[in-house]
Amino acid sequence: MLIQRVSAHLVLLSAVARSNSWTSFFDDSRPETHTLPRGPNNCYIGYGVMSTCYACPASFYAGKDCPKDHTATEHSLAGGCGFLKAGCRAWCRWDGPTKKDEGCGCDKGTSCLVQDCVQSDWGEWSACSEACNPNAPIKYGTQSAYRTTLTEAAHGGKECGHSGIERQCDSHNCRVDCKVGPWTNWGSCDRSCGGGKQYRIRTITQQPRNGGNSCPALQEERACNSDACYWLSLQGRSKSEQVKVIEGGKLTSYTLNSKKTIGVNERQVTVQFLNDASNRDVYFQFATAPNSHRSSGSVDRPGWNCHTSNPNSRCSKLGNSPSGQYNFLWNGDYTIQFDYHVQGDSFACEESIRPGKDIVSGQFERIGFHTSIATDWDCKHLCRTTSGCRYWVRQPSTGKCWLGKGENKAVKTTNDRNMGFACPHEDLKNAGKNCWSSCAPGGHCDWCGRGNLCCRKNWASDPAACGAVTDWPVDYMHTCVQGPSPTAPTPAPGCSWGQPISNVYLGSYAAGHSHQYGALEAAKAKCEELGGACAGVTKSGSGNIFTVRGNPGTRPSPYGETSWEKGACGGR
Repeated sequence: MLIQRVSAHLVLLSAVARSNSWTSFFDDSRPETHTLPRGPNNCYIGYGVMSTCYACPASFYAGKDCPKDHTATEHSLAGGCGFLKAGCRAWCRWDGPTKKDEGCGCDKGTSCLVQDCVQSDWGEWSACSEACNPNAPIKYGTQSAYRTTLTEAAHGGKECGHSGIERQCDSHNCRVDCKVGPWTNWGSCDRSCGGGKQYRIRTITQQPRNGGNSCPALQEERACNSDACYWLSLQGRSKSEQVKVIEGGKLTSYTLNSKKTIGVNERQVTVQFLNDASNRDVYFQFATAPNSHRSSGSVDRPGWNCHTSNPNSRCSKLGNSPSGQYNFLWNGDYTIQFDYHVQGDSFACEESIRPGKDIVSGQFERIGFHTSIATDWDCKHLCRTTSGCRYWVRQPSTGKCWLGKGENKAVKTTNDRNMGFACPHEDLKNAGKNCWSSCAPGGHCDWCGRGNLCCRKNWASDPAACGAVTDWPVDYMHTCVQGPSPTAPTPAPGCSWGQPISNVYLGSYAAGHSHQYGALEAAKAKCEELGGACAGVTKSGSGNIFTVRGNPGTRPSPYGETSWEKGACGGR
């Protein structure tokens, strides 16, 4: 009877085994069913012990349901299962090719590890193996250039190319390295506060030839005027007040356990008082910056209109004592509006000097023109003292300086042009005070107010700008004096120019001007200066030699000359 019961139970197990679906078992979401790999990098040998108990032998019932390339195998270590431990467990052994993880995942090969060779740029050409000697019979040699391998090829990636190359050279066409001039002085900071940049430049004095070393960087920049533009202080009555200062999209939280002096760069900020209660108030003041400039402005609350003819009745409690203290007595927002920062360069319009830049063509609204201007700073100062001037452009090769008006001008990169934005002439500052420590060696000095001067009466060493001063507040020391008054816009003789015309020339040199120019812009500038005595510019066919011409009308040339005719004058 017992044997019959066991057999019946085994038949029941067999039925359960047949009805159990392998689909849910062979599922990657059940990692516990995978066996551990055997051997280096092996990642799969089959499925492990099943949780279902089978009639013995389990391989008989499970074998036909194992996935392709798997073989059902008794699991000898699993022990008996089911009623009286008479059942068996099985696992499906992988019989296909060995599966390995070679770095990209199980049985996914090495495709993700493929690495092409990476090499550096070619270095400079070496000196010619034959010494330079243009006066002796020509000799031929070789020059070499090399590059280094930064990353070796791996896993079938593209192999490295040659690490060295050669070319022919000779003793007549000698190698010439690039040479550059000295750095200029650092230009003015393009922001007076809040973090700006200033630049200096140098020019190429000799272009490289015949494999000579290339030119180094021609412009450098550095940070300047990093202090915040506006300053405020907050103090808590109970030293437990909590506030948030919102500046644009930036929010900073403070607990006022001590007086906080805070620098910001936005002209308008919001102070939120968060935890008003008995004996909790916030005291606000406009504060002094590290450069000793004291911020100023106004305080209001949204909807209170404290600075109108119909203010909220609580505005009087907001206060503004002789010490400049405001009282924040209620939770909510307080709007701080700062006056413009006016210490040194004006933050209101942000002066700058930008080497290698120009106003985009068609946007320049010209109101002034000067020639032989020595430095970019001098061109900027002319803009300051010219009524309506907002920006300037200077051509270093000729010293020409153009002044323009209007806002929102786009800037482009160009050769032989420097430009910048300027701020208006200011009223005299610090009159009667000794300006030498701030303004040595004298002359134009912003400490005295933009456009004004630091000078000493009858002091021969002062810059020429001091020579025109007639009103002296003090006789025996350097003091701030009024500079030239802003001038009205003056018309300028700028001319339009036609497109280059190939294989023609303009007749004869302009009267008394046979000088040759190495740059087209220099020749055009001279032609404009000569007015009606110059009809245009002609370039020689054999090199970059430009001459100003006196007779209008082009003439055919068999020598490959190119000409530009001068058009109407009056614009930039």
